[in-house]
Amino acid sequence: MRHYLAFTTALVVGAMAFTPLVAQDAHQGGVFTFAAESDPPTFDCHSATDFYSTQHLSPHYSTLLRYVPGNYPEITGDLAESWEVSEDSLTYTFKIHDNVQFHDGTPLTSADIKASYERIIDPPEGVVSPRQSELLDIASVETPDDTTVVFQLSEVNPGILDSLASPWNCIYSAKLLAENPDYPARMVMGSGPFVFEEFVPGSHWRGSRFEAFHREGKPHLDGFEIKRMDTSAIVNAFSAGQIQGYFRPLSPPNARQIESARGDEVQFQKTPSVGMNLLVFNSSQPPLDDPRVRRALALAVDQRAGASVLGQTSTTGLVGGLLRPGYSMALTPEELAEMPGFGEDVEAAREEARRLLQEAGQTNLTIDILSRKQNSHTAGAVFIAEQWQRIGVSAKVTYSDNPTTFQRQGNFQAAIDFNLANTDDPSVLFVKYLPDSPNNYGLYEDAQLEELFEAQKRTLDPAEREEIVHDFERRVLQEAYYIPLFWTERIIALSSDVGGFESAPPLEVEQSLENLWIAGED
Repeated sequence: MRHYLAFTTALVVGAMAFTPLVAQDAHQGGVFTFAAESDPPTFDCHSATDFYSTQHLSPHYSTLLRYVPGNYPEITGDLAESWEVSEDSLTYTFKIHDNVQFHDGTPLTSADIKASYERIIDPPEGVVSPRQSELLDIASVETPDDTTVVFQLSEVNPGILDSLASPWNCIYSAKLLAENPDYPARMVMGSGPFVFEEFVPGSHWRGSRFEAFHREGKPHLDGFEIKRMDTSAIVNAFSAGQIQGYFRPLSPPNARQIESARGDEVQFQKTPSVGMNLLVFNSSQPPLDDPRVRRALALAVDQRAGASVLGQTSTTGLVGGLLRPGYSMALTPEELAEMPGFGEDVEAAREEARRLLQEAGQTNLTIDILSRKQNSHTAGAVFIAEQWQRIGVSAKVTYSDNPTTFQRQGNFQAAIDFNLANTDDPSVLFVKYLPDSPNNYGLYEDAQLEELFEAQKRTLDPAEREEIVHDFERRVLQEAYYIPLFWTERIIALSSDVGGFESAPPLEVEQSLENLWIAGED
């Protein structure tokens, strides 16, 4: 079957004052200034796992596929002009645009796509590739000519297009990868809508319009600047009209403060995000190697009460399991109510928790919780500590600027963690929970989970796949390897004269700024 590109737009549900500017109002020119709390920890998209890296790097790079702007989760091409899938679903043949250039003036060909994906699948020594497992079904990448790239799969994978559409899969110059050891970890050079201009750590990041960009008339902006600020400074700067946008989730109080100061000069977009906080247990060490203890701690948590309280002050406030609430394959509220911590009879659940702790010989338990110094993480840690007190468990919260260092070393008991993905597809989102995943800090072994993951990944029948997905989710929740700590409800803010951006569940979508424009800036 043959796929051609279709571009459509759909309005994301708005919040507060949101009057969208329509596409025909688009103007050329202007510099868009927005803010971020952190510099990118790496310049290498392939190694990155955080939003800050994607936010800074996406304007400078192209990807093979992407999600249709304003119509997630429909997939379209970025470098791809069209593609074909073989009848056995094992061969994907892409035709790429023949007019693409890198920012150094060299042509982008299929060889660059091949080199980039082979780097993700089989990273060189010293390069971390956190999404490697998503692409291991790719047996080979072939380039019959400069505008054709063929992915040959070893096994059927219904989620492969979502994996190929990841905004982290930047296409690099094969020539520079071979010749320059600083590329891409310390050098930014791609084929995206903006050329990298300047980075001053702790201050700003700048890009300018790429005049030879392969989509005519894009980008609309002359350039952009990302200002480095902490959260309170961002709110104050937006309130004073010093910045025009903020793409990470705003807490409800911060959004109200900006709206109060700016009125109809600001617009908000609100959508559930493909991002959630979790509490992860170190299941390799006693007493948390005992599933009775983990289950007891999960039963103590009143999920509905937590969502109600945290949702008033933080970005996390949606009750859900391991898949985004409202997603087609997510457990229904009735099914979720059967999982630890999600039932309606909270006191009965806590009584069962006390019984399990007594049975496990852990009646005077103290647990250390490791947390990042971030609003939703600290709020989650405090909430969990209070909930555990209800069953006689003491908790001590320790804050760290970089808790993943301790998590990777296994030097923790429990920690506030997160799962952030560019798609809802379980073949991507569930990688976090696999025992051998580099992003799974639970340190547990579970062959059943691995079997269920592989089974859902290979099943083409939608109903059958959904049942397997549900079994995987139930297994993680019943074993209490993780406790879900609510899904993010993303509120983003833009000045009212900014158009061309529509918020989607994945935070990373549309961070290239290609379609964004400023009214009246001719």
